[in-house]
Amino acid sequence: METSFIECPRCLGKGHVDHEDIKRLKQELRWLPGTCAYCNGTGKVSKDLIDSVDVDKTYLTNDLSAEEKEKVLNNDLDATMRGIEKEIQSQQIIDHIKDLHFNHELNVDQISTFFTYENDENKEKLFDFIQRVIDSESNSNL
Repeated sequence: METSFIECPRCLGKGHVDHEDIKRLKQELRWLPGTCAYCNGTGKVSKDLIDSVDVDKTYLTNDLSAEEKEKVLNNDLDATMRGIEKEIQSQQIIDHIKDLHFNHELNVDQISTFFTYENDENKEKLFDFIQRVIDSESNSNL
């Protein structure tokens, strides 16, 4: 039986996910633009993949190992549980940032200090993420 391929519904056939795709799939605070993890940058996917793996599956990103990605694509129970745990942890961090900023009036720098050490190499990325969380919440309340 021949496998038929269609345009990737995650990246719309571009091979990479951009801000518009992220917004369309409601993953604004969870994904960054880059090569599409759903189609591996080819722009095409099998119909079987679409039937078995949700296009907006939050955990299916490029930072997964090849082995973990294969498990996700095969709906491995342990990989699915790790994905759920990651989603819960991500939401808890987002909620914590919102609480620190909106209820305790901490600014972005104070919040990033709360989460990192002084010389942490990821502090700048965290700072940007915190700003996106605050901006997202502020824009949703307009």
